[in-house]
This record gives sequence, structure tokens and C-alpha cells, in this order.
Amino acid sequence: LAAVSVVGNLESERRPAILSPLVSQPIAEAALRVPSWMWFEEGRNRAPVRRAYATRLPTSVVSRRSKGTPTGFLARLVEKEANMLRPFLLDGCLAIHGVIDRAAVEAALAPGPARDLRFARLLQLADAEAWARSWS
Repeated sequence: LAAVSVVGNLESERRPAILSPLVSQPIAEAALRVPSWMWFEEGRNRAPVRRAYATRLPTSVVSRRSKGTPTGFLARLVEKEANMLRPFLLDGCLAIHGVIDRAAVEAALAPGPARDLRFARLLQLADAEAWARSWS
């Protein structure tokens, strides 16, 4: 939503100020002073930062090789809100105008845990549905 409001709102006086503390001048300059070959160590990226915070963070965080994604959260969100999404999508503008495959949406909203990434498509459809309704 924040990215859309920044891009979509062309009236500069109404646009919110964008604050990005991780790319502020002092931090950007400090990061750029580190030679690129020093950013990787023992197959792990962000080596200088990992060393700097090694005593302040749990070892599991400092030594991890990947980090989580919002996928699990979004899957749980769709599971929890399926009863709201079902009529929103199946009785909405997209369904009325034949834009979505109602049977596929019904199948994706079947009770139970999300077993694949269908929930991501449902969220995209919900976004498109909300957009379409904004024109009515």
C-alpha cells in the first residue's frame, strides 16, 4: 500500500515524506567504504555486519544463510480470512464479468491449510477486485 500511494499520488504536496534510514548518507558512505570482496566470508554475505553484531545477536541469527519470507504469514492470513474472501471474490466484479475462474477460486479457498502458492494468487485477485470495486 505504501509503495502504491507514493507512486500513484502525483500531487507532491500531498505525498508522504519518504524516510529510508538504512540508506541515509552516513550509513551509505560507511557501506561503500567496505571493499566488495570483504562483504563475503566463508560463503556468507554481509560479513562485516555479522562480525559487528556477533556479540549482540544470537548465533542462530548471525550465522544463518537465509531468512524467512512473508509466505507463511500470508498463507495463514488467507486460511483465516477465507470466509471473507469467498464472497468478496466469488460475488465480485471480476466474477460477474467472467474475468476469474470461479471454480478455481472456490477450489483454492477450500477449507484446510494452504499446500501450495495458490493463496498468493488469491491475494492478487483480491487486490484486483478491490481496485475494480473502487471504480463503482
